[in-house]
Amino acid sequence: MIIVVRSFINKIKRSTLFTDSLWALLGSAIGRGLSLIAGILIANFLGKNLYGEYGIIKNTLIYLEIFSTFGLGYTATKYIASYSKNKLSDLYPLCKLTLRITFVASGTMAIIVFLFAEQIAMLLDAPHLYNILRISSIGIIFNAINVAQIGILSGFGCFKEIAKNSTYSGILTFLMTIPLTYYCGILGAVISLLLTFIIQCVFNYISLNLILRKYEQTHLLKKSLCTELIKFSLPIALQESLYSIVNWVISFMLIKLCGYGELGLYSAASQWAAIISFIPGILRNVTLSHLSSTINNQTAHERTVNTMLLFSGISTTIMFIGVLICLDWICSFYGDSFSGLKEVLIVQTFCAIIISVSNVYVQEFISNGNNWKVFICKLIRDIFSLLIVYVLFLYIKTSGALVLSVSVLLMNVLYLITLRFMYGKHLNVTINNEE
Repeated sequence: MIIVVRSFINKIKRSTLFTDSLWALLGSAIGRGLSLIAGILIANFLGKNLYGEYGIIKNTLIYLEIFSTFGLGYTATKYIASYSKNKLSDLYPLCKLTLRITFVASGTMAIIVFLFAEQIAMLLDAPHLYNILRISSIGIIFNAINVAQIGILSGFGCFKEIAKNSTYSGILTFLMTIPLTYYCGILGAVISLLLTFIIQCVFNYISLNLILRKYEQTHLLKKSLCTELIKFSLPIALQESLYSIVNWVISFMLIKLCGYGELGLYSAASQWAAIISFIPGILRNVTLSHLSSTINNQTAHERTVNTMLLFSGISTTIMFIGVLICLDWICSFYGDSFSGLKEVLIVQTFCAIIISVSNVYVQEFISNGNNWKVFICKLIRDIFSLLIVYVLFLYIKTSGALVLSVSVLLMNVLYLITLRFMYGKHLNVTINNEE
């Protein structure tokens, strides 16, 4: 028995999937844990309504970052992982092109937000936030570049470096967030958020420069490869844009029809949903990197999919149970102004399980180049989500955060069922072609 166990352990240690996953998790555990603690303290300092205002600013930055990367983070991960074995001359220009496009796009977004900050604040029924929106616009650039950098580093399999960068930046930003928020309120919370993006970007820049020195410093990228990258990235960009637009519109409807307090509840619960899904979320780049590198080995490819499905389901379920056990204790952290948080928290954390499993199928489709199928599925899901949420908001305004959470859960369950059906159909076609 001991021999069997040792053999199993040695086999796991030799697995690059296990090693990369372990580094990704270790690096994120500290950073995400500190982020959660900081988020709870910020919620306590600001209260439900101000925390809702902070939430819309943070969400706006994140959604614009997602929009401005055009899906190039995932594209870089896939192509670098695929090319690192036989097309080394294309790696350097591919990285530079990814960063250049991200900078231009995110810079354009930042300028738009800066120039129209007053109008955006009026639209959000919070005209007093326009100066904070202007200050926060710079965060769009650094956050977008940070995402692109992580995508590139993941393609090279540098998960140890990503882990170190996440740990260092997490510790530094935590030490800044508490005093800034305590003494400066929402302005301090936003400034600490910007510093988070900047610090992460600097650490990733240093790591990426050290890696790129090993490769040919050419800036010429083949025209055929540029065309291929654009075709591959377009549906991913549409997916990312759709996600940004839909989530921002939902937050906007929640503010308009139910108030900032409900957005504060939804944002607080979203923090814990992010904790539930943080392991599968961190492993998304690991999954895509390994699926892309095994695209010509169906056995290894399928084994990776099944492993990550199992791991995502088990890890999120265990954490969900932990949240249920500690539910009253967790809610007590936020204070009396966050009444109604318990029900929203249960629904959102359960939804995180469904989303995490779905994302494994999404990474599998991206690795196979089936990006348009994923986009169409997401488009249908999000259109129905918006319609359902809007109709329910018109009739139920007292518990908007709960209504929104339940609606999102139902649509994601249907989305997961659709992805599972598509994957099964694709697998059968692949097996039949091999025979």
